[in-house]
Amino acid sequence: MQKLIRLLIIYTASVTTILLIITFTSIRGTAEQNKKAESAINNLKQELGKIAAYQQSQKETDQKVDSLKPETTNTVGTKVLGSSKEASDSSKILSGFVTINDKKWQSVDVYESNSYSSKVIGKIEFDKVYRYLKKEGSWYQIVLPKTETNGWVAGRFLKEVADSGPKE
Repeated sequence: MQKLIRLLIIYTASVTTILLIITFTSIRGTAEQNKKAESAINNLKQELGKIAAYQQSQKETDQKVDSLKPETTNTVGTKVLGSSKEASDSSKILSGFVTINDKKWQSVDVYESNSYSSKVIGKIEFDKVYRYLKKEGSWYQIVLPKTETNGWVAGRFLKEVADSGPKE
């Protein structure tokens, strides 16, 4: 009987030891996975912080550029063609010429309206000059030379130039 009790004690101790080893191994694996996940989350947070800082600096730059440009025509109270609405103070008719401001952009999308979510209707190319009709916020309404249609380009890609028209 004592042998049986000893055998049961040894068996119970062995099973308990094996279960403890399995539990600790599992905990260690989970802890390592948590550390890797935390590291990945921290890297993503840093990248998101960089993106947010870039977007903020871009917004500030656009606002500074907008504030430096003279507004030649006040259109408040003027009816917008094809609309019963009046032009807002942010819609200034300026007219002039623009080109892509950096050769890293060989082409830039032209949108149907002054929003990135609107339909892309064409592209403009680097080192060509385009006539613009007006500026709203940081967007330019330009004339596409081949089709003579109007479209919108984000001002962050453009610079105004003193020119007599598109280069051929």
